[in-house]
Amino acid sequence: MNEYKEYVIRRLVYLDALINKAELQLKGAPVGSLRIRDNKGCPQFYHFNAGRDPKEVYLRSEDMDTIRSLANKEYNQKMLAGSVKERDAIIAFLKKLGLTDAQITDLRRSKGAADPALPLGMLPEKVYGNMAAAKRQLITPVIMPAETYIQKWIDYEFPHKPFKDDDRTEFYSEKGERMRSKTEVLIANAFYSYDIPYRYECPLRLNNNLIVHPDFTALNKRLLKVFYWEHLGLLSNPDYAEAQVLKLQQYENAGIFPGDPLLITRESANRPLSTHSIKRLIERYLL
Repeated sequence: MNEYKEYVIRRLVYLDALINKAELQLKGAPVGSLRIRDNKGCPQFYHFNAGRDPKEVYLRSEDMDTIRSLANKEYNQKMLAGSVKERDAIIAFLKKLGLTDAQITDLRRSKGAADPALPLGMLPEKVYGNMAAAKRQLITPVIMPAETYIQKWIDYEFPHKPFKDDDRTEFYSEKGERMRSKTEVLIANAFYSYDIPYRYECPLRLNNNLIVHPDFTALNKRLLKVFYWEHLGLLSNPDYAEAQVLKLQQYENAGIFPGDPLLITRESANRPLSTHSIKRLIERYLL
């Protein structure tokens, strides 16, 4: 029972955050609503003003900002209504358990920020998927469906760290990416075999505005959680080892700690990295 109450309180905190965000998004939203009509398979957009003299105004391609604003307004209105409805039901449930308003408030505060990995399949999460396809193209959802988030993560474009002009080594992963070592290719190919989305040397801005390039940035599709993977490949080299110690300190200073979400593999000239070690980390953290 205590575990269930813990879930309910966390859900309540999450809904509080959704409500605040939806209300913020609705501030300054345009009056009226968006109507869509099909014209031989192509959507046509109309701005509908409900008043004493209700009328529809056809919106052209140059009115896309208005179109998007109206679509997002409808989305946020429905998000707000669904979130408020569920929040009120949870509060009523907690009161039936004997909690007072003051106790519920204290519990909400004790949980801090909402956990984005917690909610799955409840009312507010269904709003985006239940809206018309033409409107979904215009909306920036508060809660992005997992499939959409994963695809956007995969499609993200970033500046790649360049190779030195005198670098003649050429190692390629199964996806055709040029990498700096055979071991990095092993890691990339393991990601590929497990169908784990990853980015190679994607720039990461730390809290102090320092830019680092993790060897890999990988996405756990089940948790929608990002992990960073650093391979320490030349630990036999004192200068390299010193540079890597500094880099790990920079991660820790930014709140990124080894194990979660920073995964680390290592090898030296006499102790190469095994594929077993790679798979063990993948299966523990990324599946």
